[in-house]
Amino acid sequence: MGQDEVAILTAVIERTAAFRARSDRWRAMRQSVANALNVFLLAPPPLRHIFKDRGGYILTNAVLYACIIDPDQATLANLKTMLIEAGVASRGRSAALLTFMIDKGLLRTSDASPHLLEPGRPLLSYHLETLRNGCGSVRSLGGVAPHPADLGVSTLADYIRQSAVFAQPAFRDVIVEPPGVRLVSEYNGGLYLLYALLAAIPGDEPTATGFISISRLASDIGVSRAHVRKMLAGVATEGLIDWDRDSGAVSLSPAMIFQIELFLCGTLAILENCFTRLGLSADPERAVANSQDNRPVPC
Repeated sequence: MGQDEVAILTAVIERTAAFRARSDRWRAMRQSVANALNVFLLAPPPLRHIFKDRGGYILTNAVLYACIIDPDQATLANLKTMLIEAGVASRGRSAALLTFMIDKGLLRTSDASPHLLEPGRPLLSYHLETLRNGCGSVRSLGGVAPHPADLGVSTLADYIRQSAVFAQPAFRDVIVEPPGVRLVSEYNGGLYLLYALLAAIPGDEPTATGFISISRLASDIGVSRAHVRKMLAGVATEGLIDWDRDSGAVSLSPAMIFQIELFLCGTLAILENCFTRLGLSADPERAVANSQDNRPVPC
């Protein structure tokens, strides 16, 4: 790891600790996951279909990053090869995913060349709304991030280029999902289940007890009620949550609270680090950018 990478890693670790030290961290994190869940629920059906599947979410993000970071190489053949060689998908799944993305408008033919692909408006809009949500959360914790209303397509692309550094193996060895969070997110729809659990806990203290509806969760996430019960039972067996099947009462264990704090505060610290390196203002009074290139993308 080079000197620049060490500095970035050190900064992220320090900011993660600073966010976790704030007394209002849980209010900010709960609002962040509630907003993230809402962005998912309002997304077009093809996006929800892909993103509820952990593998599909990872693959789709890999395609998005490849198109933005190296657009001149974003041919259908190159994207398929990239997914296969990265070991994240078989030849058949890579082809099926890319075909689905093209058919549903998540990928489109580039204006620069009929042989190149670029992200479609629905995919860009989803990631832009996710980025805006993260900026609001960073700012609510006193961090450095632009005003959400100032973000547009060009900012999203710049952010993706800056965040690519965190995909390096040296970073993955340190900045990773804690085991409890990883256990939940390994299930299809697991990450959104985690968000729903946090959103269900009332107040600003993570030790409170909330109540969930199996039917509502299954409908929102797009999975069966049996799958939701399986996820909850699996997490409960590991001692990460207490779940009463009859009443729907749920609470987080101290270990899960610690891991969620580490994961969410770390995610926000990474976001802040990218915007700091981009030199974007955190001034809440800054005027909204008026350039055509930085306007929101319509869904």
